[in-house]
Amino acid sequence: MLPQVKQLFVTFFCSFLLFLSVAVVNQRDEIHREMSRNVQHNVVVVGNKRLVINTQQGSLMNQQLGSQVAEIYDPQLNQLLDSQCQELDVSLIVWNTEEARSAADLIKTVLHYRTNVVHLHLFVNNLTKLILETLLRTWEMSDVRFSFYKLSHEISESSQWLNARFAIIKYLPQSIKQVIYLENSVRLLADIGLLLRSEELLKYPVAFSIDPACFLLSSPNSSSSSSSSSSNNNNSNNSNFTQSVMEMCPLPGMIVFNQEQLQHTEIGVDLSLALLQPNMTKEKYGHTLWKSRDKFYEIPCSWSVPLKASVNFDKCVGEFSVKGVLWGTYGNIFSNNLYVEKLKESVRKVTLSAPSVSRVLDCKSSSQNRTTEEKHKVFDSHTDSCAFYRYIASLKRRTHLYYLGNTHQFNLKYIRPAGEETNVNNTKEFEVSLLVQASLDRFTVLERVLMNWKGPAVVVLHVTDDEAATLPLRIKQSEGLSNRRNIDYHVVYKTRGFNTINVLRNVAMDNTHTPYAFTLDVDLVPNPDIYESIKKNLELNRSSKELLVVPAFEALSDLGYRLPTNKEQMLKMIANEEVVGYGTKKGWDLGHRPTNYTFWKIATFPYLAIYADWFEPYVVVKMDAAPRYNEMLLERMGDKVAYARLLHTNGFTFRVLNEDYLIHLPHPKSPDKLRQMRDMKFHRCASLILEEYYNQLRHQASTRNV
Repeated sequence: MLPQVKQLFVTFFCSFLLFLSVAVVNQRDEIHREMSRNVQHNVVVVGNKRLVINTQQGSLMNQQLGSQVAEIYDPQLNQLLDSQCQELDVSLIVWNTEEARSAADLIKTVLHYRTNVVHLHLFVNNLTKLILETLLRTWEMSDVRFSFYKLSHEISESSQWLNARFAIIKYLPQSIKQVIYLENSVRLLADIGLLLRSEELLKYPVAFSIDPACFLLSSPNSSSSSSSSSSNNNNSNNSNFTQSVMEMCPLPGMIVFNQEQLQHTEIGVDLSLALLQPNMTKEKYGHTLWKSRDKFYEIPCSWSVPLKASVNFDKCVGEFSVKGVLWGTYGNIFSNNLYVEKLKESVRKVTLSAPSVSRVLDCKSSSQNRTTEEKHKVFDSHTDSCAFYRYIASLKRRTHLYYLGNTHQFNLKYIRPAGEETNVNNTKEFEVSLLVQASLDRFTVLERVLMNWKGPAVVVLHVTDDEAATLPLRIKQSEGLSNRRNIDYHVVYKTRGFNTINVLRNVAMDNTHTPYAFTLDVDLVPNPDIYESIKKNLELNRSSKELLVVPAFEALSDLGYRLPTNKEQMLKMIANEEVVGYGTKKGWDLGHRPTNYTFWKIATFPYLAIYADWFEPYVVVKMDAAPRYNEMLLERMGDKVAYARLLHTNGFTFRVLNEDYLIHLPHPKSPDKLRQMRDMKFHRCASLILEEYYNQLRHQASTRNV
C-alpha cells in the first residue's frame, strides 16, 4: 500500500511542476509578444555588419557578421540609415598644448557616444595644427572627417569670449547649415546628435547652454539702480550677491549656430548685433541673454553641468539624466558631492581608456582615416604564415606630440631668429639633441639619464591612456625634470599586439630640429659631461658621413648612485669587474665588438671602428643626412643592428669617442619581453622579416657598387 501511495505522490508532484513550468513559459512568451508590439526591430546588412535597429527610438547596435549575409530593403529603414550618415559639424578652438590635451579628451567623448558621421572643424595655430593633425591621422577612426582653419587675429586676439566664438562662423563653409561649438572643457555623456536633431532647436538662429544662475544677474533684486540714494545698503548687498553669482556662472560650454536663420532672418541679425557689442563683459552678457530669451534656444543645462560640489542637480537636471559636464579645473579636484564624483568616474571610463576603433556605419562619406582598405596593406595569410605580424606592424600608432607643454624643438624650427641659419660661427650649428624612448616603468631611469644630459632632449613615452593622464603630475613632482624647459615630451599610445620600437624612434627624429641627434635607449646612463663633449667633437669633425659612436658598457650589479663621473673612475670599475663591455657577460659580444674596448681604455683621441655584421652602436647623426628607422621590424628584433647596416650601406663610417661612455643598468625583463620569449612563431617571423630587410640592403649595396 505504501509504495502505491508514494508513487501517486511523486506523479502528482511532477505534474504540478510541469504545470508551473508551462505557465511560466506562456507568461514569458506573452511578455515577449507585448514587447515586440511596442518596440519594433529591423535588421539591415551594411558591408560586413548587421545593424539591429530599434525603429521607435532610432538607435543602432552593430553586430559583426561573416561573409554569408542577406540584405534587407525597407524604406523606413533606409531613411533612418540616411539620417545616421548625415554629418554632424563640431567646431573647436585650440590655442595651446594644454588645450590640445583637453580637446583630445573631448573628441574621445564625442566619438564614443555618436551615432553619426562627425566632421571636426578645428581652429588652430601652427603648433596645435601639428599636434591635432598628427593625433587624428594616427588615430584609428572611421566615419570622421576633420578640417583645419588658421586662427585669425580676430579669433586669437579677441578679449571678448563671445565675439571670438561668433567670428568662427565667417570662416566655415557656407554649405554648413548647422554647427555646434564646444568648449574644450566639455565632456559628453550622450550622443550630441540627440541635441542637434531637436526640432525645437532648429527653430532658432542660435542656441546656448545656460546655467540658470546666470539669469539672476539681471533680475531686479540683483541689479539695482545706483541713482537711488535711499537704498545704498540694499545695493551693496545686491552687488555682493551678484558677484557671488558671477563666480558660479560659467560662460556657455556649447553654442549651436543655425547659419541660415542667423544670417537671413531678422531675429538672427538682431541677436548677432545684441551679443557682438564691444566690451562685452559678463554682466552685459547675462543681461543681454535675459532680454533676448525669446530669440535663442536655451540648451538644457543637463548638457553642460559644472562639476562643482555646490551644483544643484535637482534644479538643473530634474527628471533627465546628465548628458554632458564642464570638466574645467573642478574635474581634477575631489568633491564631497557623491553624484559629482560618480559623473567624473563616468567621464574617466571614456577618457582614460583606449578609444573604440569600430566603424559606426558604412557610410559613403569621405572619411579621412579608414581603418582597413585605405590605410593598411592587405597581407595574405594563406601564402604568408607571418601575415598577422606584418599586419600588426603596419598599423598606425596613435601619437600625441608635445603632450606636456614644452615646445623647445618646435620653437627652434618656427621661431628661429632671422639670419641665424646663415651664420657659420653660430654655436647652434653643432647643437645636438638626445632622443630617448621609454615606458612608464622606466621613468626613474629616465630621470637619471636626463639629469646627466644637460642639452635639449626629445622623449617619446610609450603609455596607455590612463598612464598618460598621470604624466603632468609625474614631471611636476620630479626634482630633476620639473624645471627643465629644453625637454619635449611626446606620447605614443600602446595598442593591441606588440609595438615596434622603431616607431618611437622615428617620432623622436621627425620632431627634432637641431642639426644633430643622439638616439639612446632609456636603460643606458651617459657620463655627466657627455653633452659638451659631443658638441666639441662635432666642431672638430665636420663630415656629415662620419658618425660619432659612444661606447656602451653594462653594470654587473645595481650600482645605485655609485656611477662613475669620468673615464678614470670608469677604468677603475672595469678593473674591479663591476662594469664590462656591453653583451660580454652573456657570451655574445658581436653587437659591440667593433668598438674595441681594449683600445678604448688607452685611447687619447677618437678612433675609427671597422664595421662588421651585427654591429649595433649608439651614434650621433647629422639630421639632414640621417635615414629613418624601419618600422616593419618587430619590437627589438634587430632594430639597432638593421639601422647600423643601413648606415653602412649608405656610406657612413663610425668614429668612437675616447672619453665618453654609456652604462647599461640591470633591470627585470618587461612583460612584453617575457611574452615574446614564449612565442616561437614571433621569433621565427621576426627573424624572417629581418633577413628580408638584410637582403634588400645587400641588393641596394650591390646596385650602388655597380
